[in-house]
Amino acid sequence: MEECNQQRRKNQRRLTNELKRTTHKSKKEYLKSVCDEIMEFQRTGQYDLMYMKTQAITLERKPKDSKQWH
Repeated sequence: MEECNQQRRKNQRRLTNELKRTTHKSKKEYLKSVCDEIMEFQRTGQYDLMYMKTQAITLERKPKDSKQWH
């Protein structure tokens, strides 16, 4: 029974770590693509689009609880 629990915990840790790696990689790729897009707007002088994209990203990351912003 104890061996079964140890195996289960080991599998759970492995899956948790794999999930963290995958989500971290996806997040990094997403942020890189957004950054590249913003840099392209800056390079071409489309500052209005650059500002709008930056604002959209900022609003996505705003915490749900507004008390955290005080």
